[in-house]
Amino acid sequence: MYDLTAGTFTLILGHDGDYRWPIWSPDGRSIYYVAGLNGSEALNLWQCNLNGGDRRQLTRFADDIVLSPTVSADGGTIVFRHLFDLYRLQPGKDAEPERIDLQLRPEDKPKETRNRNLDRCEEVAFTSDGLEMAFVTNRDIWLMDTELRDPVVMAATGLLQESEPVFSPDGQMLYFIRSDGVRVDIWRAERADPNCYWWQNTDFNLTQVTDDEAVESNLSLSPDGKRLAFNHKRDGVWTCTTDGADLRQVIDAWSEVGYAWSPDGAWIAASIQSSEMICDIWLVSVDGRRELYNVSRNPRTDTAPAFSPDGKVLAWSGWALEDQQDIY
Repeated sequence: MYDLTAGTFTLILGHDGDYRWPIWSPDGRSIYYVAGLNGSEALNLWQCNLNGGDRRQLTRFADDIVLSPTVSADGGTIVFRHLFDLYRLQPGKDAEPERIDLQLRPEDKPKETRNRNLDRCEEVAFTSDGLEMAFVTNRDIWLMDTELRDPVVMAATGLLQESEPVFSPDGQMLYFIRSDGVRVDIWRAERADPNCYWWQNTDFNLTQVTDDEAVESNLSLSPDGKRLAFNHKRDGVWTCTTDGADLRQVIDAWSEVGYAWSPDGAWIAASIQSSEMICDIWLVSVDGRRELYNVSRNPRTDTAPAFSPDGKVLAWSGWALEDQQDIY
């Protein structure tokens, strides 16, 4: 607690438990809070005075946690969440909290149709024939043709976040990154009706490709469409088959790696950061039979490698001077 007049802090509760969500009582003489004591997994609602004394346990749930308590203006009622329900408690009157019965009336049911105004695109991928595209907006992947017909959402995932769409060379598959807030993995989408264009489908068959605790990012597909490449957590660049098998580490690095496939799929050009925080362009053999080769050898940073369509030229962006960035 902080005293605005004296400019001092006072510890009210601490060191002997897990304390959360302090709330003033309306009269300012005590606080309500959520606490777990003696290693208990259950966190219940408590009350104490401003010295941390006269502690009173108000709820006695045996498991889980009391969440987000709030006090009414008159101080007569406390409402909080436990598991998937809301509860009310009148301190000094109720021995036990009462679960609030929430009901949805038919007239309150939301309409089936929703209008969405999406005014920006974050990422985009095109099929090899250039006739269709997949783009990311508002955490979802949408599909449309390049004549700008109305797009269709691949999967209205709500709480999930999708990113980095990549079409297979034949346009039959769409690979992407999906995150549920805890796990990040690679997924594959196929059209429910392969005889129709992507944007003509409304249903899609989704398959999880990777299933691990690592965070995949910077997804790409080999030119022949047989292997996926991606940054794997903070552990360099890895490749696997399009069904997630044969996982191999191609580049060992401690930070995010920007990279590009050669047109024949035999090499990867990568911007790899050294321990001195300088990025050089390295040429990496995908099969691992040849040693890494430093192409740029620049005392300053080089990034964004790109092969020419015939694979004979490798270009990148680099800093020759401290304030000048050029293409090499």
